[in-house]
Amino acid sequence: MLSLKSIEYDNYAAIILGEEEKIDGNLIFVKAPNGTKGERLKFAMDYLIAQNIDYEYLCRFDDDDILNPLILTLYKNTKAMCIADKHHAFFDLFTKRCLQTKRTWMANTVFLRKDCATCLMPDGRTLIEQDHAEEWMNFFKEKEVKFASKKHPIYLRVLSPTSETANIDANNYQNYLKSFGNWKNAKTILDFKPLIEKLNIIGKDFYKNSPIFIQREMSANSFIKRIAKRFFN
Repeated sequence: MLSLKSIEYDNYAAIILGEEEKIDGNLIFVKAPNGTKGERLKFAMDYLIAQNIDYEYLCRFDDDDILNPLILTLYKNTKAMCIADKHHAFFDLFTKRCLQTKRTWMANTVFLRKDCATCLMPDGRTLIEQDHAEEWMNFFKEKEVKFASKKHPIYLRVLSPTSETANIDANNYQNYLKSFGNWKNAKTILDFKPLIEKLNIIGKDFYKNSPIFIQREMSANSFIKRIAKRFFN
């Protein structure tokens, strides 16, 4: 939510599925049932049709990640079928470090042109409802893809010991971080600097009061030192 309100462009709308109905500027809050990711994407697509909402590009986005506030301005005149990151960007909330790693697949968050996003696939679902690492890559093979520059990535994936795919144990979290690349190359991505500063304030309060860390009897300083010793020295 933090990044959506920071977007430096006005001609967009973000549909946020949750438990309330309201409109806050460019943010449209829609009450939606809980379900799988696929079910919620289907709900969102049905909502767009029911409300007769027109658009040029469509993007799916997890609410704990950070959208580049400049990205819509940078690509407002593009006609590409797809805009994607070749260098995926990550921010570890616990160690407060950024990393970019070149990947051979598309991330979860890309911009799909309307005719591509709504293209019906053999299983009856639209392209935007498909798996990003497989079906999207197959669909766009030898097609027009505009890759964002490394300096201005589309979004920042936020990592933390409480991420769904991580484990709270320090050794396991070290391995989790290692899977994203070499953190010795970590450096700040300037487009996200103001938002990262706000994230760090939120993260400080969260970890200070987290019952998980209290139960594990692991101090924050000790946790960071163990990770830092392995990755950043």
